[in-house]
Amino acid sequence: MSGCATVAEAPDGHPLGGGVLPHIRCPPMAFPGGSAWSLARDIAEGVQLVTERTFKNLTRADLDLLSFEIERALRDLRSVAVPLEDITAIQQKNRRLQRLNGSVILLRAFRQRHKT
Repeated sequence: MSGCATVAEAPDGHPLGGGVLPHIRCPPMAFPGGSAWSLARDIAEGVQLVTERTFKNLTRADLDLLSFEIERALRDLRSVAVPLEDITAIQQKNRRLQRLNGSVILLRAFRQRHKT
């Protein structure tokens, strides 16, 4: 089950019928992309840009989980050995590290400012 609930009335208040589609309400996802791991991966790849608004709707537990996943992604990325001759691979790894480090700094500043 998806966790979405079907409402028995149309948005204008009339009961369903006569070809009216059901109005479906789904709870908002905590993380863009579905999970903290996928958000950390998207940040590293440059798909998801991180601002304070990224963290605004997250709970303390969500922020803890995201922090853990970003730190794990940093450890995993640092453990990858790139050949010294492959300049583009070195640049790509450094860009990923920079994006993740920047998001960690922004997350810590957000938590300090909002005391979460």
